[in-house]
Amino acid sequence: MIPHMVLRHIISLVVFVGLLLFAAGSGETGVAVPTQGGRAPAPSNSPKAPPTPNGTTAPRAVVVANTGGEGVSIRRTTSDADKIKPWPDGALMLVIGDERQVEGRAWQNVQDPDGNIGSIPTEYLAVPSPTPAPSPTPDLSRYKPELLASSGLKSYGFVTVEGQVKNVRGASLRNVESLVQWYTNSGQFVKSDSALIEYNPILAGQTSPFTVISTDNPAMTKYSVSFKELIGGQIPTLDSRKR
Repeated sequence: MIPHMVLRHIISLVVFVGLLLFAAGSGETGVAVPTQGGRAPAPSNSPKAPPTPNGTTAPRAVVVANTGGEGVSIRRTTSDADKIKPWPDGALMLVIGDERQVEGRAWQNVQDPDGNIGSIPTEYLAVPSPTPAPSPTPDLSRYKPELLASSGLKSYGFVTVEGQVKNVRGASLRNVESLVQWYTNSGQFVKSDSALIEYNPILAGQTSPFTVISTDNPAMTKYSVSFKELIGGQIPTLDSRKR
């Protein structure tokens, strides 16, 4: 028979080993780092954005220029033997990458309108000029007469200015005078004269001749033409001689 003291030691040892095994089987193997709210962050399933490349040049447009009308060829390399296609001045290219030096000459990688990618000497590329905005169409509603043409002539001590004027309003105009003002070559005012236009009234859409005669002054070299009412002020006039 096993002594009573030894039996107690054996039972205590079995209980101790059992407790160790239970603790090892039920314990966590990792420790979660709590967030500010006290909870561990949930795993994210969002894809990470790819890294942005550094040192790249944003695509920009250039045009072929400075070729003297001969054009320039896009090339696979910088060799004359690797020409792909010639392009005339004004052809639009898309810059790809940075400029590089080859044997003391600057070259630029570009893509041509056909989609070919190659090199062109930088001296034959230029920034395209901005397209000018179209000229606004004049608002004819604010005008009554339209000055179509005029010419001046000096003869025998007189100066004669004659021309044509059109009624661009939707109603007849009465007692319309042509007003001619004379200036020196430096722009100094000399004198003015006026006369009724030939047609009175001038009907809507009708074109009338006009003539204004003045005595000559040798200093008079420039003139302006406008129109006014016989009794009243000047009439807004559309000057089409400059078109």
